[in-house]
Parts: sequence; C-alpha cells; structure tokens
Amino acid sequence: MLEKFQCKRCEAFDDRRYVQSLAGKGAETRKAFAAFGAKPHYAPDLPFRSKSLKLEVELDPKAKRVSGRATHSVVAAQGGLSRIRFDQIGIEFSSVKVGGKPATFEVEGGSIWVTLPGAAPVAGAELEIVFEYTVREPQRGLYFIAPTREQPKKRYEIWSQGQDEDNRHWIPLLDYPSQKLLTE
Repeated sequence: MLEKFQCKRCEAFDDRRYVQSLAGKGAETRKAFAAFGAKPHYAPDLPFRSKSLKLEVELDPKAKRVSGRATHSVVAAQGGLSRIRFDQIGIEFSSVKVGGKPATFEVEGGSIWVTLPGAAPVAGAELEIVFEYTVREPQRGLYFIAPTREQPKKRYEIWSQGQDEDNRHWIPLLDYPSQKLLTE
C-alpha cells in the first residue's frame, strides 16, 4: 500500500501521483527541479571559446599546496578584445603570458582579468594563455586527506571533484558546465 506524507517545503505529496508522473502520466503533478527559492543561474556570454587546457601541477600533500602551470588555448569569438576573464578563487599568480609575452593581470573577486599585449585579436584568432600559480589549501575542487591526531596512521590522499563549478579553486579556467575543452 502506498503512503501519503507531508513535505515541509511543498504541499502534501502522494506517492501514487509521483509514480504516475514517472510513467509519463499526470505531468501536471510534477514539481519543479530547482530547490524552493532558487534563482536562475546562467553561464556568462563569452567573447572567446576555450579550445584546450594543458595542466601541469606539483602537489604537496603535507603542505596541502598545488603549484601549477595552466596553458589555455582559446579562440576569439569576436574581434577587438583587450582583456580576457577566467574564473579563480584563492589562487596566487606569479605570472601570466599571452603568446609567450608577459601580460598584465588583475585579480578581482572570483576572476582574473588578463590584459592582452599588442594589437587586439580578430574574430577566430587563436591565443595561448599561460598561468603560473600556487594554491594553498583549496577550499573546494581538490581535497587533501592527511593523518590527524585521532588517526595518525591515516594515509595521505589527494582527490578532485570539480563538478559543477569547483575547479576554479585550484585551476584558473572558465568553470561552467557548458564549457567543454580538450585536456592533457
């Protein structure tokens, strides 16, 4: 026998109606997928498209630190660009190069803005952007497991879980689910 129960966030929930909706019947009884009160969240319009990312990292599990070089290949979607924005949170940058030339950059909130040296690229132009960086104890995306006072024999481990938008905590990149690119 199917039970009825009361959900705190929505009206009474009837298991029979739910089972019918899964079978394609009673679509009017389906609830919205988004959590109550959630606001729409869209990826930004981008003046360039990521083509590939070559990621070279050195991991220090004891210091919970990442030192890396992220080489992005991007294609300008429109001409006249003077700056490009990438996502980042808590990353310390030592240098940024565009096409092998040093570039100026500005970290602003959860973004790094890279000023393109030289003439603005035309639409379709491919650019190589290289970030040299360090992250200490990333808050999300890359996790360090270490022995503790309570568990002194615990092994050191490092694992990543960057989906949906958590890789920006340890890699400078366009961190949106709709952004697809080749990686190495």
